[in-house]
Amino acid sequence: MYSDKIDDVFLTHAADILADTNTGLTGSEIVKFCNSYAIDFNVNIPITSSNFGSFGSVVPNKRTALYKNLVAFNACQQFKIIKELSELDKFANNEDVKKLKVQLYERFGRFDTSATPSKESTTPQTADVIAEVLKVLLDMYNNDDEMYLVDGDARLSHIKNYEKVLNRMKAQGYFTKLSSDVLGGYEVELSEKCFTYSQNKDVVADREVDEPKKDLPSVFVSYNHGSSDFVDKIEKSLAGICNIKRDKNEIGDWESISDFMKTIRKEDFAVLVISDSYLKSTACLFEVIQLMKDENWDKHTMYVIMDDAKTLYNLGGQLDYIQYWENHYKDIYKKIEQLPLESTHKQIEQLSKITTIKNEIGEFLNKVSDASNPSTDEVISRIKHRINPALF
Repeated sequence: MYSDKIDDVFLTHAADILADTNTGLTGSEIVKFCNSYAIDFNVNIPITSSNFGSFGSVVPNKRTALYKNLVAFNACQQFKIIKELSELDKFANNEDVKKLKVQLYERFGRFDTSATPSKESTTPQTADVIAEVLKVLLDMYNNDDEMYLVDGDARLSHIKNYEKVLNRMKAQGYFTKLSSDVLGGYEVELSEKCFTYSQNKDVVADREVDEPKKDLPSVFVSYNHGSSDFVDKIEKSLAGICNIKRDKNEIGDWESISDFMKTIRKEDFAVLVISDSYLKSTACLFEVIQLMKDENWDKHTMYVIMDDAKTLYNLGGQLDYIQYWENHYKDIYKKIEQLPLESTHKQIEQLSKITTIKNEIGEFLNKVSDASNPSTDEVISRIKHRINPALF
């Protein structure tokens, strides 16, 4: 079970390395950086002066000073501080700091927040204004899509191909901020370019915002490409019953596979086509394991077990997959450890995903093997019934 904080043992370890007597931050640097973070996060910290006369009477050394200041922040803030301090130029060739960062992602990667504070726009960004500007911009890309706001806030709930549209607009400079939220929508902040475009299109302030249309249920199909033929059969059989969401229909050339996988939690149902390759895929398993954390996730999730993955029904087969991820983790960790820290930031984030899979794969296999899964011959008709029992 994951904790909701970074534990004191790790904070002490981080402080010992980052404030090491010989290779770490100086007392003045610790105070400078911590004061800066305290201002950014509006947090009161205990050690705010580098006057070592009074400083020494409060804490015995700079390692303790850094630790005490770290404790004042919440877990996400602590993660950001430790991460950014470990990326300072002075630690570029420090092996202990490199290991610290790997351990940070390995154990506490869930506290990594990529959202950055956005700059205030000179144009008021009320919900109404954002609604109007976005309707104009979205017309530029796709006249058939629809948009609505959630709770009067600056969030978009997207329909059809909104992910592609919004990400394309972000890449072209219309947003200063675009991030998904737990409601299955997007939080946005518009750039001046966005307002300039909309004003040229004569935006009407009181234009009505359409309500979302609820048509057929949506079904996300998660699979490895080795099962494409079987997924084609599923898609053909479910035509007219539901809206199938699968990678080949949703992801354009050079677009992000991982971003697409994140949308699995937003659909009405999920069908997991589980093969041997699926159970060895980071892209497939990581998002599915995140899905497991949702309440009642199994109520709208269906499994299809392909022939080459049926060993998961026995204990020996499950242990083989657990061992695979243990070995994969050790192999990647060893390779990262031998490379410069500054060139492996994204690879360390990937290692964090592998760590999550390594820790959770056993529970996932137990869930799947414990379910009454129809055979591949029967599963399509059972999926139809699950989606719409009134018709089937």
